[in-house]
This record gives sequence, structure tokens and C-alpha cells, in this order.
Amino acid sequence: METGRTAVENTISGNSGTDKSELKNFTRIDIFKEFASYMEYPMVIFEAKSGKVIDINYEAEVLLGKDIKNISIEPGRAFTRVEFWNVLRTKKSLIWHRIRLVADSKEYLVSGLVNEMTVDDKLVYSVLFEFRADMNIGSLTLERIVNHGKLVGIHVSIDDDNECHVEYVSQNINRYGYTRAQFYDGGKKASDVVCPEDLDNLMDNVSYAIKQHLDDSSFECRLVTEENELIPVRLMCHFYYDNQWKVTDYEVVALDRSEELKKSSENEYLSNAMFKMKSVVIVKSFHAGKRTLKYISPNAVKLGMNVEALRQGNKLTEDYIHPEDRDGVCISSCCQRYFRLCADMSYGT
Repeated sequence: METGRTAVENTISGNSGTDKSELKNFTRIDIFKEFASYMEYPMVIFEAKSGKVIDINYEAEVLLGKDIKNISIEPGRAFTRVEFWNVLRTKKSLIWHRIRLVADSKEYLVSGLVNEMTVDDKLVYSVLFEFRADMNIGSLTLERIVNHGKLVGIHVSIDDDNECHVEYVSQNINRYGYTRAQFYDGGKKASDVVCPEDLDNLMDNVSYAIKQHLDDSSFECRLVTEENELIPVRLMCHFYYDNQWKVTDYEVVALDRSEELKKSSENEYLSNAMFKMKSVVIVKSFHAGKRTLKYISPNAVKLGMNVEALRQGNKLTEDYIHPEDRDGVCISSCCQRYFRLCADMSYGT
């Protein structure tokens, strides 16, 4: 995915007919919030200059307290201060084992993953953190979670000759059979792991996002593992531009969608199977004399029921019971079975 603005445009000729309305745009903050939700790890996002808290998740509130207004960070040891900020400004992301996190004047010694980003022309930090247990453990737990998670991160810089260089790739790239060294020594490009059949369409979408000067966008494609297996992923990208709107760097967080698509496929299969059944499934809850429809199977349309109106509460299931039978239908599990039996006998014979 060599995405220097000129480099991208040189690799794509013409319009491939991609529906641009299908491009999904995420802010970079959304990307980190999604990352934290997958990890279920404490995270805070705040403005670098003012310290104003932009977002704090539940896990962080458990540790720091609610209604935190102001946060700042510094490396834990003074002699590492220059190194800390130099690495963060260069790589935009780092795992640091000793950080002084100050939340509303109360100081905590933590370790974690720090990311730097620009949002609405303001420098912003996100910190995925944990309290330090002792002097040696540091953020090893966090590293294990990040390196064994489903999210793989990569940072690529683009030089004046439009050559791309991988500056950082998370260790869990090995989930696809590759090593970090393959990318750092130039043996592998980021685009080399994209399925060749998806590459043109991906590049077209990336080029469109860059022409629109989008800072963040999301794309879907397949990655090729070292064993030539195809893995469906969602790529959440952040682009860095210079004053001439040329891309100088980009970051990608790749989320494995295999499990998501498997569940979607299973749900579709169950839905199709349910639709072909002769039994209509209706689930209702009864509380304080009030009846609420919780579920109705899609195949109820075969009985002439308006499924959507029932789901929205614009119709009642009683509307579909013969008027002569309504008085005899009591609210009990026996009568629900009786009604379903009637539905079975009403079609398919």
C-alpha cells in the first residue's frame, strides 16, 4: 500500500467504478477507541497542550475515578525524557514501561501504549495503560495483549522519491506468518501482503481518500499469509500530509474479520433455515401486565403477517388470531403452543 499521493496516482489509471459512497470514514480517535474495546483495557485520550480529556473509557474510570477533566504524561525517569519524546514524535507510537500520568493533579505511575495524533489541528495523545505492579514487570502484560491481539499495526513513511519505508510493525504480524525483520530490511513491502486480486481496488479507494484529503478512512480487503491463506481484514488508515497535500506517512491498523464474517455467515444460514421452516417462532415477554414482542421469525410473512409492523409495535399478534378465537386465547405458555400449532396447520399442507 505505497500511498504517497503521487505514487498512488501513478499506480492507478482511470476509474475502476468503485462506489465511493461505500468508503467508511473513521476518526483516528474512533480507531483507538475500537482498539481499546477489543482489548478491554484502560484508555484515556486528551489534548497534549491543555490536558483536556476528550475520552476516557469505563476501564480507565475504574482506576482513575469518574469526571476526570485534565490529564498529562511524562516519562517516569528524568534522564529518559528526551528519548521518550523523540521516539513518540518520530514513530507516533511507543510502549513505555514507566510513565507518570497525572489525572486532575493526582499522580499515578503506569506503563502502557502511547499514541500521538493530530485532531482538528490539535496535538492529541491516547494512552492505553496499566498500573505498574513492581519495578521489573512494566507493561509486559500489555505487550502480550497487543502482540497476541487481532489488531496489527504498521507505520510507513514516504521519502521525496516516493519510496516507502516501514518504520514500525507490531510484533503480532507473526499471526500472518511474517516477521518484523522482513519489513524492516526492505524484503517485504506493506502492499506485498495484500491479495493481488484486491490490490487495484484497494489502491483506487486509497487514492480517492487522499484526493479528498481525508485524514482517516477504512477499507476492506484480504491479506495473504506466508502460507498463502487469505484472511479478510478491515484496514483503518490515518494519513499524514505536508503543506502541499502530499502524503508523507500513513498508519494502518488491520483488524482480522474472519470470526466476524463466520458469525455473519452462521446468522444468515440460521435466518434462511428459519425462513424455510413451517413453524413460526414468536417470543414475548410479560412484565407488570405489559406484553412486549421480543422476537418474531421472518417466515411469519408466509402467514400474511406484517413482520416489520409487529416489530415496530404498530400491530399486535392478536390481530392475526381469528376474532372468534381471541376470547379463548389466554396468556399462557399452553395457549402460545396452541397458537403456533394453528400457524403450522395454516400453511404447508
